[in-house]
This record gives sequence, C-alpha cells and structure tokens, in this order.
Amino acid sequence: MRFLHSLPLFCVLALARVPLPAQQPDKKVDEVKKPDKPTELLGKLTEQDPRTTVEEGNVRVQSPYKTHAIKLLAGKGYQIELSPREKSMHCYLRVEDSTGKVQETDDDSSGELSARLIFHPEKDDDFHLVATCWYGTGEYMIRVTQVDIPNIKAAAGVTHRVGKGGLAVNAELANNDPRDTRRRVCFAKIYQVKMFKGKTYTIDMVSNRFDTYLRIETLAGKQLAEDDDSGGQLNARISFRPTENAVYRVIGTSFDPNAVGAFTLTVREQ
Repeated sequence: MRFLHSLPLFCVLALARVPLPAQQPDKKVDEVKKPDKPTELLGKLTEQDPRTTVEEGNVRVQSPYKTHAIKLLAGKGYQIELSPREKSMHCYLRVEDSTGKVQETDDDSSGELSARLIFHPEKDDDFHLVATCWYGTGEYMIRVTQVDIPNIKAAAGVTHRVGKGGLAVNAELANNDPRDTRRRVCFAKIYQVKMFKGKTYTIDMVSNRFDTYLRIETLAGKQLAEDDDSGGQLNARISFRPTENAVYRVIGTSFDPNAVGAFTLTVREQ
C-alpha cells in the first residue's frame, strides 16, 4: 500500500469508498421441481468469501456471503430456510432478483441460528439466494419448498381463510399507510381473516427494521388481543382462540411512533 502515500488525499478516500463487486452466482440455476419436496442447496461460508460493503435495506454489511441462483415462479409460494451445519454460525438469509435488488431478508425465524421466510415472487425469475451471517462461518444448507400458503393482501373488504399451510405476507409499513386507530402515532396494515370457534391460531409479526406490535379486533373495532414482543426480541406474537366463528381484523403496526420498514406476518392454525 506504499503507493497510496504518493496520491492526493481525495484519491485515497475515493479508493476507500469503492465497493467490492457483487459476487455472481454459479452458472448453474437450480429449480424447485416437485411441490412439497425440498430442493436442497449446500455451501460453505469462509472468511475468504467476498463481503457486502454497501448497505441497502436489511443487507448485512461487512459479512461474508455466497450466492445461489434458483428459478422461482410468479403466483407460487416458497418457504426458504438457511440453516448452519454446525452451531458456530448465526445465519442471515437474503433473496434478490436477477438484477440484485433485495426482495426479502430474515435473521432467525427458524430458530436461534437459522433463517426462514415465505416468499411470493411477483414475476418468474432466476432469483439469488444469498447465504450470509451475523457471525461465524462454516457449512450450511438452504432448503426451498413450494408451499400452499396464500399471500395475504391488505385490501379493504378482502377476507382470507387460514388453510392447511396457514397465511403469510411479506409487506412493508410505509409513511403513506393509514394510522392505527388505537396507536395513532403509528402506521398500520390491516388484514381480515376468517377464524373459527374452538381453534387456536398463532399470529406472528417479525421484522429486522422496527419493533413490531400486533392487535386483533372485531370488525366493529372491539379489541380482543394485543402484543408487543412475545415472539422474542422485538417480534410480536399472539395465540388467539376465538369465541365465535367470525371475520377478525389482524392489525400489524409498530411499538415506536412513525416506524416504517419491511415485515413478515403469518397466521397459522395450531
């Protein structure tokens, strides 16, 4: 690095800010060929792997990573899991489209060291599954399974039913969302879900961007349950047992005022 001493200071700073080129996935493109049967991708993360140098959304900065390409189809739901083969690595999963734009991320929704997310592609594409970490290196496995989990839409008058695979949404709180009627300084997304007396439902709201907050109320606006972080860390979870067959409003919001960012919301029947 002796040559840097002969360069003007602004040149040295410019060189220091140049990001490493993004690692390209292998030429091989995998594909989920059989519904309900996982496609398994093996890899090993090392200290010699390239590191992310520019932050975008939930991207882990300065963490080593490897990229796998896989064909995913619009209109389908996919469960993607990233798990370490050893307990020395805390996994972090990122999904990008073929241009490198971040689609979804997850930290530890599949347990203490493993990541899991539900992804509904908006287009057919050769997506990039990026295996990275909070800390540690080692061997890992990515499991991609096509699942029958509908993508919930936050649309007025649309009612969703909890099927065998549950319901899932990958969405984002934004500053143009309506304010929560009870937590008026917070933005909210509202989902109408049909639930049945005698059944127990687990509702989770997970985010790496803000402290999540969940509420359940009747269509008339009567609050039945609320939670801040029973899902661990800053994630909300409600175990809900309806007293009657009805359509309920599941409201995803934040604990802190005006918080925005990506989140995942799931509703599963126990």
